[in-house]
Amino acid sequence: MAYFVFCGGLGQAIVTSAVFPTKTWTRVTVTHTAAKQAIIHWNGVAQTIVYAGGGASLSANKKSAMVWLPKEVTRKNNYVGKGPYANHKLFKGKMKDLLAQASGTRR
Repeated sequence: MAYFVFCGGLGQAIVTSAVFPTKTWTRVTVTHTAAKQAIIHWNGVAQTIVYAGGGASLSANKKSAMVWLPKEVTRKNNYVGKGPYANHKLFKGKMKDLLAQASGTRR
C-alpha cells in the first residue's frame, strides 16, 4: 500500500512492506501531522515502510516518514479506489465508511 503527496509536478511517496490482507475487514488509516510525519496504519498498527521516495525521509524505526503536507486545493474530482491514470487498476472489494477528517463529514 502506498501514500502519495504531489506538489506541482513533484511527488513524494511511502510504501508499506506487507501484502494487504484479503477476505478480511481491515481498517486503513493514514495520519499526516502538521509536523509532516506520515504513518500508514492497518487496524491501528503502524506498518513498516520499505520505500520513501521523492525526497521523503524515513524514520529510524521505519514506521513513519517525513513527507510534504498536501496543499489545500479545490478539486473537480476526488477518487477513492481509482487512480488518476488510465493504467491504474480499480479497487476490488468493499468499503464500509469513508470519513473526511478535515470537515468531519461522511462521504
